[in-house]
Amino acid sequence: MKKYLLGIFLCMYLLSYSNILDQGKNTIIITQAKDLQKVKNKGKKQVFIETLIPVIDKIKSAINKEREYVESLLEKENLEEKEKEYLEEMYSKYNVKTSKIDDLLNKMIIPPTSFILAQASLESGWGRSKVAIEGNNLFGMRSTLKDPVRAVKVGAKDFYKKYESLEDSVEDYIMTLSRHKSYVHLRGGINSGKDSIELVKLLGNYSEVKNVYEQRLTQIIKKNDLQKHD
Repeated sequence: MKKYLLGIFLCMYLLSYSNILDQGKNTIIITQAKDLQKVKNKGKKQVFIETLIPVIDKIKSAINKEREYVESLLEKENLEEKEKEYLEEMYSKYNVKTSKIDDLLNKMIIPPTSFILAQASLESGWGRSKVAIEGNNLFGMRSTLKDPVRAVKVGAKDFYKKYESLEDSVEDYIMTLSRHKSYVHLRGGINSGKDSIELVKLLGNYSEVKNVYEQRLTQIIKKNDLQKHD
């Protein structure tokens, strides 16, 4: 009977902590930034990195599949109706104003993992900022909604986007870099194969403190050896 009760207790314990695996080795499964606070040891940066890498890989894989399909359409003289519809959907998604497939491909960027990790860590304080904890917002993305329920309010008048998950935050960040005209030079750098440290110089006005921002990102990339994840 004691063994039976012990077994039940053990199962309940494991279920209640199913989002945290092998804490001693700093390997945890997290979908919400608020759960990063559960990591109290010195490995919190590593946990942040290990949490985001599979998220980034998943989104990159999806973009790669889209790119491959779009590239395959370049080789066709006549497109089927469903292929034309797919292209129209992609033109809209990536905010492409022309009907040129090359213009679409130029916007379907896949930033280096180290670049994404560096910005996420700097903008969110390794997942511990207010906008991260309350909104899963890892990149300081502003919100046009002036609603403290649907956005995170900081100070008297600043509002930041809220996301359902960390994955949503990363996906919106990549799409912002892909769509917005401010990042045309960054997209050019990514498409030409520049590494993350070179790309930092092409971020333009992502931050109001441009030079300081570039220095901090470069330091984060180097100090944490993030390029090994590219």
